[in-house]
Amino acid sequence: VTRGGLALAVQFMQRCRRRDSRLVYNSRGAFASINHLHFHYVCMEEQVGGRFPIEACPLTAVPWRGGGLLPVATVRGYPTHGIAMALPGVGGAPCAEYIDALYAVFDALRCKNVPYNALITPSHVYVCPRQNQSRNTGPYRVAVVEVLGCPVVTSAAEYEAITQERYAACLREEVRLEDAEYAALLTELFPQ
Repeated sequence: VTRGGLALAVQFMQRCRRRDSRLVYNSRGAFASINHLHFHYVCMEEQVGGRFPIEACPLTAVPWRGGGLLPVATVRGYPTHGIAMALPGVGGAPCAEYIDALYAVFDALRCKNVPYNALITPSHVYVCPRQNQSRNTGPYRVAVVEVLGCPVVTSAAEYEAITQERYAACLREEVRLEDAEYAALLTELFPQ
């Protein structure tokens, strides 16, 4: 994603009047489209109570020296690791320094070849660093919507077999970074 594309996506979400609107993104290695990278618009009105399951998880603040400009938290109690970055107030364009700090996170992941899935809501930007999609050999093709908690099944048999526990296990085994790798990534992205 480019800085300009990210700025446009954040401004779109801040100005959107539908509070159930979401933008989602797959990076390379996280089931991005082959020919080009792009955002998807999702309207959550009748989906999962108007939000993705990851949005319902508690957050723990990450203290770092840029926290005054870009408040950062980690997602707790979810099968994959997630970073939540609060957006400035609704209605206006975020300052250039905020977009620079936000883009630095996306760009650092790209430079380190860490695949990720991202969600932009009216209040937060969630980034889920993950294992490369080549590790995804189980029954689900885990792209952004699936990482955020909405599995896609393609047959009645899969639908009957899926459980919350089975799906969470799939995310932990095939998507989630090792805890030590995630901790090192947080330290590098958000120095104290």
